[in-house]
Amino acid sequence: MAVHVGITAETLSRFERGRAAEFGARKLLAVLAVLGMELELLAIGQSGTLDELRRERNEAKA
Repeated sequence: MAVHVGITAETLSRFERGRAAEFGARKLLAVLAVLGMELELLAIGQSGTLDELRRERNEAKA
């Protein structure tokens, strides 16, 4: 697979073992493409506005 991504087998092996000092987004996306996968990013831990939080709290009490 490393050949299809354009990296060395050693680089891929280090990445797989969590030992790659630097593994850029382009390399990661290339690996995922070869595997037929996509990367989806989800925002977590974001709070709403103060008004939204108050409304949620009031709705939970009702």
